[in-house]
Amino acid sequence: YLQNFIGMSLRISPYGDNEWASNWTIFYWAWVIAWSPFVGTFIARVSRGRTIKEYVFGVLFVPPLLACLWIGVFGGAALHMELNATQDNITVALFEMFELMPFTGALSVVAMMLIFIFLVTSADSASYIVAQMTDNGSINPPLYKRVIWGVLIAAICLTLIASGGLTGLQSASVLSALPFTFILYMMVFVLVQELRADRKAMLTQLYRRHGETPVGADAFEAELLGEEERLRRAPSVVNRRINS
Repeated sequence: YLQNFIGMSLRISPYGDNEWASNWTIFYWAWVIAWSPFVGTFIARVSRGRTIKEYVFGVLFVPPLLACLWIGVFGGAALHMELNATQDNITVALFEMFELMPFTGALSVVAMMLIFIFLVTSADSASYIVAQMTDNGSINPPLYKRVIWGVLIAAICLTLIASGGLTGLQSASVLSALPFTFILYMMVFVLVQELRADRKAMLTQLYRRHGETPVGADAFEAELLGEEERLRRAPSVVNRRINS
């Protein structure tokens, strides 16, 4: 798997034509980017109190592991159905795959519940985050704003589906994601700058509690690294000094 991962990820015609690449692989990044402001902010909101390390682990490691487990269990059957073209209607493909497995009825019911939960939580997170953005970043935006944005988002989706079907919705996602890519790069830069400023402010306050003030940029950075190392080795001693 690791040996062929890069080559197969960049392959644009895995089945001998370009249909797969034009419909899914190339533009899938745009769908992720289009949802990133809603999903990222929403997960950060519900993860309040967690450390950055816990947040990154929960977002970047746990879901891919679950996805690999899902693909490992159901991927072979899905590829078999895709290669044999058993059904052109993708809306029922999942349930046709369940017919190849035991407990077909139970799996279908669980799948319907998961799809419903996914749609509800996605719509709720999107309306919540947009309402938060239009309410000066309030942690708890008013309910009427959430309802208004939920109705507007649903109306936009229904209009795109009615006018161009799923293709129109896909095209709208790609068009909205492309300019947002540059905003994401700026957000990364700002986040790094804010984390550096926060670390310096925190350790500067700790120095002042000890009656010390670092001077000079190079000396300040060296003392920051030394102080961080001392905090890791003897946190209890530092905490006792701060409390005293």
